[in-house]
Amino acid sequence: MSVRAVTILFAVLAIAAVCFTYYVNTVKADYVITTIPTGQYPVAMAVNPVTNKVYIANLGGNDVTVWDVNNQIPAQPVNVNVGSPSALAINTFTNKIYVASRFGQTVTVIDGNDSFAYPIYVGSNSVAIAVNPVTNKIYSAVFNGTVAVIDGTTGTVVSTVTAGTLPVAVAVNPVTNKIYVANQNSNDVTVIDGN
Repeated sequence: MSVRAVTILFAVLAIAAVCFTYYVNTVKADYVITTIPTGQYPVAMAVNPVTNKVYIANLGGNDVTVWDVNNQIPAQPVNVNVGSPSALAINTFTNKIYVASRFGQTVTVIDGNDSFAYPIYVGSNSVAIAVNPVTNKIYSAVFNGTVAVIDGTTGTVVSTVTAGTLPVAVAVNPVTNKIYVANQNSNDVTVIDGN
């Protein structure tokens, strides 16, 4: 066999090995590795990539399940006692978890270090929540057509912004400090300048 033929053979084998490795890794990439037990009616979840904990809002149990991924064990659920937690947002810089309450008038703050929880009154049913980790502001969309702006340092509502009819989702762009609120019954999105 000539040197050229051997070189081509090795090149073909190398390509085949790379293709096989890619195929095997692709096949293995999407498969179930575990199932996490939760409380009643889990409806929302958020992950803190810094602490590697998963927080699951349990609508039917008035609690939040905390899953410590590093140790593969669930912690005791955090009782939020606010009337059906429906949405979660995490500030990874402060390790605070914010829980919107669909049938309560509060946002519950959970300290990710010790799971201590306390409520912040927002005036109406909170259905969606988002955090700007740069400004440490929390935005809670509430049924009454407003967005409660919470200062994460003081834990108080610092302003209320009028949105559309029945705001149901909120998202934050921390780079531009713009907040976007989807309004279900007015069929529009309110854009808030966070500056």
